[in-house]
Amino acid sequence: MVEREGEGLLKLVEREAKAAISQSGLGLFYRGVLVGSCDLDRRYVKEAFASVSDWHMSPEAILPGAASIIAIFVAFSEAVVSSNRGGMWSSRLWAEAYVRTNRLLADLSGRICGSLRRLGWAARALAPTGDFDEQRLASSWSHKLVGSLCGLGVLGLHRMLITPLGCAGRITSVVTNARLATDRSSCEQRCDFFEDRSCVECVQACPVGAITEEGFDAAVCYRRCLENAARFEDLGSPQVCGKCAVVRCATLPSLARHSDACS
Repeated sequence: MVEREGEGLLKLVEREAKAAISQSGLGLFYRGVLVGSCDLDRRYVKEAFASVSDWHMSPEAILPGAASIIAIFVAFSEAVVSSNRGGMWSSRLWAEAYVRTNRLLADLSGRICGSLRRLGWAARALAPTGDFDEQRLASSWSHKLVGSLCGLGVLGLHRMLITPLGCAGRITSVVTNARLATDRSSCEQRCDFFEDRSCVECVQACPVGAITEEGFDAAVCYRRCLENAARFEDLGSPQVCGKCAVVRCATLPSLARHSDACS
């Protein structure tokens, strides 16, 4: 009964997401939506939050009595992706998509919380962006981490979440006391570097050398995002770059190969 109810709630979230996109008039910005969830009682979820407890909020801190997390990924369209390929600076369309999608996801997460509350559940969401700590160079709630725990994908060499719809897009999440099952069927290895080291396109695409095969320099990446923000003051100074997110794993789910990366 609980599993069937959980499936119904996830379908409700998916309907809400599609309705929000349709009503926003921004449909040309997107190519699809993915929804996943994780049961906070699962061992791998508890271990993941314990391993990042020195910088990451716990679900219980967001919502006392939290039982599950719902993650929603909205994939950017090929038009948005292709606009940002090449060059040293973010395209205006990429920056605009970032800003508009953050607003869309903030509205969507509010709608989802409202729907869950009307059904008798408690729910709370954090904004898709805005809580970045400039000293630690990290957010107190990582939607990418949560997305991976909810089975939407795995992190690639570029530290982007690679989903069945690719990595180009935005993620938000909702914490609820509804008990939802975990489905990790989408959690396959989609990073060709980690699969067989056959791809380093994100390394080559990074205009400031923040990504290497050995690691990721968050400070260098953040400086470039601030430089891009200054170029788009009229859009609200979005801290974007996205060059690493428009390579071969951006929109090509056919690259997915099965592995035990999410076990």
